[in-house]
Amino acid sequence: MGAAAGHAAIGSLRVLTVVVADCCTDATAAVSRAAGALVVPVRYRNVGRARAAGVRAALSTLGDTPGGVWIASTDADSTVRPDWLAHQAARAAEGWDAVVGTVTVEHWPPHMTDLAARHHRAYEMSRPPAGRPWQHPHVHGANLGVSSRAYAAAGGFPAAPLHGTASWSTR
Repeated sequence: MGAAAGHAAIGSLRVLTVVVADCCTDATAAVSRAAGALVVPVRYRNVGRARAAGVRAALSTLGDTPGGVWIASTDADSTVRPDWLAHQAARAAEGWDAVVGTVTVEHWPPHMTDLAARHHRAYEMSRPPAGRPWQHPHVHGANLGVSSRAYAAAGGFPAAPLHGTASWSTR
């Protein structure tokens, strides 16, 4: 996240990193604070509620800014590309309301090799033969950006449990 926030294309844009520590029992909060993040400790065990708490904290801290706030969401176990925020900021400047993307799991725990293989097979199931473009059906909350205006119009993040299904759209 640090490389994305420090990308040259970000320029003078203010970047606030908010870490929602949902039932964390490790050093997430301390490490995040030491890195300069605003830490929001919660006990939800619910990805939708946790993301919503992070957005509330960010909007409360940043206040009402001209043009609104761009909300970029990822997960602690995800690694974003160095140009991740720059790409989203460029789309926001073009008037986009949202940017969605995918994530990959780089390091599966050693005891989860069977789960990793099943996940990979299911994820890749819709990929066409080599050389043809992939219009994949995947969208991940760990790679999501949305304007605060669109976020409010959509009603925020639904209180969806981890890996739950939820409908979230704007018109």
